[in-house]
Amino acid sequence: MKPKIGRPKLPKGKAKGFQIGVRFNDGEAKKIKNAISKSGLKNADWARNTLLSEADRSNV
Repeated sequence: MKPKIGRPKLPKGKAKGFQIGVRFNDGEAKKIKNAISKSGLKNADWARNTLLSEADRSNV
């Protein structure tokens, strides 16, 4: 039997199912790319950390 192609399924509760799509103009994109570059994180990790941090700060 051939091995399955693709990423193995994650255990229940580990998969992320919520997505946000956002578009930026050139100036905004440049600022965001610079911040991501300085952080040393991947795009998705930086966005997730930044959004969650702001959400925690706003839920005071």
